[in-house]
Amino acid sequence: MSIREVDDATFEHEVLKSDRPVLVDFWAVWCAPCRMLAPTIEAIAEKYNDTARVVRLNVDENPSIPQQYGIKGLPTLIFYEDGRETNRIVGATSKDAISRVIDDALNRKSSVSPTAEKQSQPVQEPPTIKQANEYDVFISYRRQDAAEPARLIRSELRHQNLRVFLDVDDLRPGHFDRALLNRIANTANFIIILTPHCLDHCSEEGDWLRQEIAQAVKTNRNIIPVMMPAFQFPNPQTLPEDIRVLRTYHSVSYSHEFFDAMLSRIVQYLQ
Repeated sequence: MSIREVDDATFEHEVLKSDRPVLVDFWAVWCAPCRMLAPTIEAIAEKYNDTARVVRLNVDENPSIPQQYGIKGLPTLIFYEDGRETNRIVGATSKDAISRVIDDALNRKSSVSPTAEKQSQPVQEPPTIKQANEYDVFISYRRQDAAEPARLIRSELRHQNLRVFLDVDDLRPGHFDRALLNRIANTANFIIILTPHCLDHCSEEGDWLRQEIAQAVKTNRNIIPVMMPAFQFPNPQTLPEDIRVLRTYHSVSYSHEFFDAMLSRIVQYLQ
């Protein structure tokens, strides 16, 4: 089955405005893993032909959309529902893994009717985030450096039936500062993704990464630092006192090559 190609000009209409969940395969001609994954994508397109859409976008011929969504590795599969990204898989993967994500999207879509959704909205107090105690894990990170690993970790934890909070997807309109701090205080596990030099700006009182870490420490969350390659803790004396204890928590080293083992270690540390 041939996969429909989209480009920078048609992406909004074909993907963001689709009335069905959409899987976008970001690929390039020179990418060997992309070619290896192609038969799997074709099988997925055939399997979900009547319920979801599967399209491809050549990143070399259409650089605008990949740049907008921070595509850094190929192949990248991004899932969209109602015009927004809901999941992402980077690198070669299996048909079963892709199917699980699409099945989850279809189940969400079929389980909530428009009437039921409208009735479920609280009238007296519009929440800024989902109701308290609904999440198992909060992921903290700097968007400019760690957005991709944050999404990947979130995706895999969700496959293990864990409820994971990621600000770009789960934060609703309102006072985001209070909402984020409340969410941390009401979520048992706090994963902090540490990229090189990500703590350099934590000396600034208004730095949001510092505030999130400090809130997790203050409220005695189960903190799990995930250290990206080349990350090193700075001299403890250069860190603010309210987050200096971060280096004493058991950490996990991020590994793309041994991702499953790395993820298993994270899960072991969760409460």
